[in-house]
Amino acid sequence: MVNKITFQKLSPFNNLYEATNGNLRSVALKLSSKSLCLVSPLANTSEEAWEELESVAEVKFIVAPNHYHNKGAKDATLRFPNAQFCAPANAISRLEKVTGLSINALNDLEMQLPKNITIVEPVGLKTGEVWFCIEEGRNKALIVVDAFCGPKILKNKKENGTPQLLKTFPSYGVEGREKYQEWANDFVSLYSPNVLIPCHGDICRGDDLEQELLKCIKTITR
Repeated sequence: MVNKITFQKLSPFNNLYEATNGNLRSVALKLSSKSLCLVSPLANTSEEAWEELESVAEVKFIVAPNHYHNKGAKDATLRFPNAQFCAPANAISRLEKVTGLSINALNDLEMQLPKNITIVEPVGLKTGEVWFCIEEGRNKALIVVDAFCGPKILKNKKENGTPQLLKTFPSYGVEGREKYQEWANDFVSLYSPNVLIPCHGDICRGDDLEQELLKCIKTITR
């Protein structure tokens, strides 16, 4: 049975919304124009969920945040035909072959991001993965694709563990191990996030998140 997908406000952030299906997550971000950017749309999204999202604002951008996260792309572009489908430059060629869709780079989206949201492109990866950084109050959130994951999402227990390394990431995501590890260590240490919003698994929160992410990075051995 497919889990019921619904979009809900992602507390305590004012302009983030999430939907999950099994262990996968999609996130919608409100832009400066008050429209939405939908990141990593989920397959089998229900009519009810689409209506929930539309009640928040118009979807102007749809993002495949790496070249693997494309399963819900066609459904989303059909639902929002006026939205711009975009992806990291390094992922566009493969995504266009897989989806048959025309894809733009992230330039137009970046121009419409509010000041507290930035896009980061990790160094040393081969999937074109991008991360979103959201700073709001004391919270510094990091939306990631495959680089990190949370524990399994449980129905009655959420945000219940420490971040992990997605098992397939070292083999399928990393192109230059030492280059990525050096970059990721520097970035995580400088940004010091306390909220991880992964596309795979539960959300992780805590003042020790930075150290837990650094531990994950260190375990990449190939």
